[in-house]
Amino acid sequence: MAVIEHLCAKPEHQLPQDVGSPVVLYAGAWAYCPAGAADGHDWRATGGRTLATVREWLGRPSAVTSLTR
Repeated sequence: MAVIEHLCAKPEHQLPQDVGSPVVLYAGAWAYCPAGAADGHDWRATGGRTLATVREWLGRPSAVTSLTR
């Protein structure tokens, strides 16, 4: 189960639906950007939440993709 350590809060990156790869690496940990952008983020710590919880916060479907590090 993926633990998401950061969530992008940049307004321009808050899309109504996720892009193909919203989970990215940031500072050696998993991070979540709805736009899947390569840069220009405003990262906020999540406190180590599961991918399912972060998706729930954003009103996304509960489908979770398996990740390996």
